[in-house]
Amino acid sequence: MVTASVKAYANEVLIIVCHLLWVLLHLVYRMQLDVGEKIQGTWRHVVRRLSSCFPLYSYYGELAQLTQATAKLSKVPSHIAFSVIENLGQCDEKKDQDLIDFQLLARVISWAWVARIPVVSLYDYNGRIKRSYRELGCYVQEELIQNFWALKKFGRANEPPCIKFHNIPKSNGYSNGVGSNGVKLSASPLHIVVFCHEDGKPDIIRAAKRLYLEQLQLSQADSTSGDPVQDDDLNEELPSKSINESKLDLILNKNYSAWSSSAGVSSEPDILVILGNIRSTLGFLPWHIRLTEIHWLPKLDIVETRDLLAVLQKYSGCQQRFGT
Repeated sequence: MVTASVKAYANEVLIIVCHLLWVLLHLVYRMQLDVGEKIQGTWRHVVRRLSSCFPLYSYYGELAQLTQATAKLSKVPSHIAFSVIENLGQCDEKKDQDLIDFQLLARVISWAWVARIPVVSLYDYNGRIKRSYRELGCYVQEELIQNFWALKKFGRANEPPCIKFHNIPKSNGYSNGVGSNGVKLSASPLHIVVFCHEDGKPDIIRAAKRLYLEQLQLSQADSTSGDPVQDDDLNEELPSKSINESKLDLILNKNYSAWSSSAGVSSEPDILVILGNIRSTLGFLPWHIRLTEIHWLPKLDIVETRDLLAVLQKYSGCQQRFGT
């Protein structure tokens, strides 16, 4: 009895020690990421300030380098997605614009247009971008027009596009295409698709329920009662062949087929860029990243054009094999 109690006590102590070591390991790793991000941000800020002292340095010169470098790539993604991590501070109640800097996000979106990418998906877990998409659209249009005038000096004459938002609440699409300063907008829009957590796994649950009810109604169509489907009918088993992956995929992508066909690209992004030091997709739509390359870049306030260019160069040099 004594030996058994000692072994049980030793096992409990071992479990506690292993748990503490696991927590300590996570804390050290988290601190290493935070400290590294602080050092990287400070260094980039110092270098940017020092570079601005030289007459040859120009932010718009970096944009010109981006458009020239992407033009030489063997392939450029037609659809890129950005997952944005909120800038959480001490205050619990903040506006959406305080938690996500829309002006910086608009600048990153404009880089995608400079790189000739026609479709941009934006994702944040709590749906702050989705709620404030109109404010974001104004920032994006302003950035596009500024970049147009700057790149025109470097020989690029592409007109800035109008903006077409998709998957927004209470609307099939919202266009923000008001030019300014005599700028004529291009007929080819820049498609911006906004997502949040509710469009991910919860959407799969809703789609599965919908598919089941549709098949259940079809199976009961021969009955003469004509009664609607009741909750008790949800326990009824259906043939396994009546529900398959292709039917579920069709329902999940029903809301996105319209804009993807009009843009002439796949609804699945070629590249997913997560802006921040959290190594997670944060609930991004799982059926949209089955063949997607995932990259991590610094957060919004320190990411630069060369970071995006490095991702595009990696994508260009990657040979994708989709199987048979």
